[in-house]
Amino acid sequence: MKKLFHSILLLMTFGLLLGQLLGCKEKPPEVAGKWSGNSNLTAQVSTRPGSTQLQQSKPVPVQIMLTLNQNGSGFTGDASVTINGKPPVHLPITAGVVDQSGKVSFEADRSGFSSVHLSFTGKLATGQLSGDVALKMDTFAGVAENAGSVTLSRIG
Repeated sequence: MKKLFHSILLLMTFGLLLGQLLGCKEKPPEVAGKWSGNSNLTAQVSTRPGSTQLQQSKPVPVQIMLTLNQNGSGFTGDASVTINGKPPVHLPITAGVVDQSGKVSFEADRSGFSSVHLSFTGKLATGQLSGDVALKMDTFAGVAENAGSVTLSRIG
C-alpha cells in the first residue's frame, strides 16, 4: 500500500509540473505606446496623372509615428505618415502582430478619394522597432510607391 501511495504521489507531482510547464507561455514583448522615426524611402511615381506606369524618382523623406495598443500578441493603433513635410496622413492599424522573439508586422490602410496602404515587417530589439516599410498611395493625381528601411524609437 505504501508503494502505491508513493507511486500515485509521484505521478501527481509529475502531472502538476507538466501542467505548469505547458500552461506557461512566454509573453510577447511590449510594443504598446508611441513610436517615432524618420527615413528616406525610395520612390516610384506614375509618369502622368491616371497612369499606372511608374518611374524611379528621388528618395522621399518620411516621418512615421505609431500609437499602438497591445492585447497579448496582437495590437491595433494609428500610423501617422508625414511625407516631404506635408500634413500627416493617419492610417488605422487593425491587425498587428508581435511574437515571442520580437518579430513585428502590421498593415494599415485608408481609402476614400485616395487610397493609402502602409506595411511594416521588422523586429523589436533594445527599445527600437527596425524593419522594412512599404507605402503605396493611389490618388487622382497618380500612383506613388515608396519603400525602404526605418528605425522607430519609443517616445513619451
